[in-house]
Amino acid sequence: MTGYAMAVFVTVEFVLTASIAFPFQLKLNILRCKQTEELKGQPLYGKYAYLLNLRQKLIKTTNYISIATVAAGIIAVWVFAIFFPYGFYNVYAAILPIAVCNLILICSKKIKEIKNTETEILRELKAESKNPSCEV
Repeated sequence: MTGYAMAVFVTVEFVLTASIAFPFQLKLNILRCKQTEELKGQPLYGKYAYLLNLRQKLIKTTNYISIATVAAGIIAVWVFAIFFPYGFYNVYAAILPIAVCNLILICSKKIKEIKNTETEILRELKAESKNPSCEV
């Protein structure tokens, strides 16, 4: 019964991945909030704080899409396992979340905006490091 084995494998894989990733995601969110608060008062790093907020919104949106797609994939895997218990057709349903997440990464305009903002901030930081102010 290959279909049921694949369904159990996909479900266990999702549960293990989520249980490992969730605590780290919480710690990263706390760190981002602290970093944003520290950087808000500085003139050059105002853009960096904007960048962190922009990333946070993007991550929140992509997380909702990813979780919904993984849930749909798990449901589809179990449906295929019930209808085709001896077939390996449900592997296609297991690949669905991966394909959708990759499409999000390829097609997102926000990601391009974030990368452009990052390069702008890096250029300003390099220019500032070459011309340090002599304040005493």
